[in-house]
Amino acid sequence: FTLPSANGKTFGTTAGTDMTQMTLWLSAGSSYAARAGSVGIQSGSVRLWGVQLEIGSVATPLEKPDPRYDLSNCQRFYSLADIYLVVYGPAGASIGGQATFPVQMRAVPTVAISNTTGSTNIGTPGTGALSVRAAYIYAAVSAAATSTLQALVTASADL
Repeated sequence: FTLPSANGKTFGTTAGTDMTQMTLWLSAGSSYAARAGSVGIQSGSVRLWGVQLEIGSVATPLEKPDPRYDLSNCQRFYSLADIYLVVYGPAGASIGGQATFPVQMRAVPTVAISNTTGSTNIGTPGTGALSVRAAYIYAAVSAAATSTLQALVTASADL
């Protein structure tokens, strides 16, 4: 089916109405009866496959990329890296390393640390992007002893 054009429309004037939504109702109790067109209580299963949304007036052939290729395309925009480093050193020494992304990102990413659970005897870690292929992480050792830096680093090169 074709949706009408949104050309010339104003969106965002009333909260919750600045979107296009398609709802498929299999079952609806009394709470949603009016909204669902009184479909009542039903049972069954629905399987959707081959759904493709198009922007424009022409439908193109269904794209069915290989899952591995599709994953690598996604990883060009967002990636995760687990890093685990161990060092023995005096207070103030540095601990650091790098992680290579699974695929080259589309641009130099914004890198952030999302979790440091498991890190011991270190100060607040820092991170950044080395290039479209790798990120770095570092921290200062707090006291003379074995220190560990365990982190999950996120890299986003979203548009």
